[in-house]
Amino acid sequence: MLSLVNDVTRTTCRASELKVALQCGGSDAWSGMTANPALDTACDFLATQGGTGVPVETPEIYGAEHLLTRRASDSATGERLVGMIKLGGIYTTRNHGFLDKNPSPSNKQGGLSNILAKSLGAAAKGGTSPRMRVDKYAELAHAFGLTFMGSPDVTQPLS
Repeated sequence: MLSLVNDVTRTTCRASELKVALQCGGSDAWSGMTANPALDTACDFLATQGGTGVPVETPEIYGAEHLLTRRASDSATGERLVGMIKLGGIYTTRNHGFLDKNPSPSNKQGGLSNILAKSLGAAAKGGTSPRMRVDKYAELAHAFGLTFMGSPDVTQPLS
């Protein structure tokens, strides 16, 4: 993909044209108190300018989804987020895994002992503005503000 990247040129645009996706970069015991709240502030600022912040962490909000559903723009949006979490549980169980045992060895080395500790930190990075929308993986984010996007492994149809 380097040839594609090399052909890209920088252009000036309004903040309202920006859509910034946020993905876990390797959580530790401090990210929920340092980097994630900084991203929270950046997402809120972006939303006030008409831009869009897009957290993409379905398995990593397991156990903390109530913190996000209370910020949903309406009940259907909150229910869609809970539905994604349920799909994640079905997908994980079907593949003989456990959603609540998510932290990787490096997460544990960094001081996270369980998924709830990781989820509380992940929920801290999406800003405090009401969620405008909940989308499946790779759906185009049309709404400005905050859009939660499901991870690819848990938002595809289950066959």
